[in-house]
Amino acid sequence: MSKVKVAAPSKKDLRQLADGVHRNPHSILGAHPDGKGTIIRALRPYAESVAARIGGVDYPLHHVDAGVFSAKAGGAKPLPAVVRVVGGGVLAMVLRALWYP
Repeated sequence: MSKVKVAAPSKKDLRQLADGVHRNPHSILGAHPDGKGTIIRALRPYAESVAARIGGVDYPLHHVDAGVFSAKAGGAKPLPAVVRVVGGGVLAMVLRALWYP
């Protein structure tokens, strides 16, 4: 089985996501296989922090640019996850399904 490498989004892609005009946002956002792990990206423009809990393990997402957060989740598979978002001192728990494209 060959390794899959997920390219980092370009500045243009990030700006289009932030502006709501990207033609295929799910090609960047969500969960994508990357070799032995999974890349998780979320668009949360007003968030102070974002983390995904998959199978009881927390994966903090780091701000990339333009409100896009990203993390590599080791060998985690994209199962249903709880995404924890903190913004303006408010905690919100959002249940999301993470799928490979």
